[in-house]
Amino acid sequence: MKFANLDVEFVDREVGLGQVATWAERGALFPVVIFGPEGCGKSAFLRQAAEVLRGFGYDVVYVDVSHVDFTAHTDVAEVARRLAEAASEVSGVAEVSCVSGYRSDQGAD
Repeated sequence: MKFANLDVEFVDREVGLGQVATWAERGALFPVVIFGPEGCGKSAFLRQAAEVLRGFGYDVVYVDVSHVDFTAHTDVAEVARRLAEAASEVSGVAEVSCVSGYRSDQGAD
């Protein structure tokens, strides 16, 4: 993997990247949260995971959130709109849209 114009080989990533490959094969449609302390390799892992997914034919857009300003939103439609805008900026596609089964008028029972 290229990182800062250097060829970098990470260690102990086989299990995590293998899980990404399993999800790709199954077509899993659920969110995955990657967390850990600053500098532990989360961003590098996500870039590697993006390459794995591309290898399975997925269209992947990696958004480096350290270069994007975000404001806290609680409205799901607004969050989806902001994510679509960020994906559009990074991918160069004029317009990216999100389709969701969630409607803001459903509310919690």
